Amino acid sequence: MIAACPNWLRPIVALAVCTGMRRSEILNLRWIDVDLAHNCILLPQTKNGEGRIVYLNQNARNVLEIIASANGDGTRTGGGRWSRGEDRRIPKRRSPGIGDEFRLPD
Repeated sequence: MIAACPNWLRPIVALAVCTGMRRSEILNLRWIDVDLAHNCILLPQTKNGEGRIVYLNQNARNVLEIIASANGDGTRTGGGRWSRGEDRRIPKRRSPGIGDEFRLPD
């Protein structure tokens, strides 16, 4: 599934698969909420209005470390990195090469 995604979408999908985070949670993620020392992410407010802690496995941690080394601005993980250039909106339904059943939750 991840291999079928465009390069810019792979970290988002990988983080979603590894953590169960929603698309909006990933795209609004701030570095201040990422605690690699304790392998967790604090989501201060989720879709249902409550905060939660997301624990990171090694794959999720690797994705965040790669993003951190590539991003370098220390603000948002998704912010400018995944929204520059061509139309890179995160698909609600599908992307070329990904089956109809694939959907990142809001």
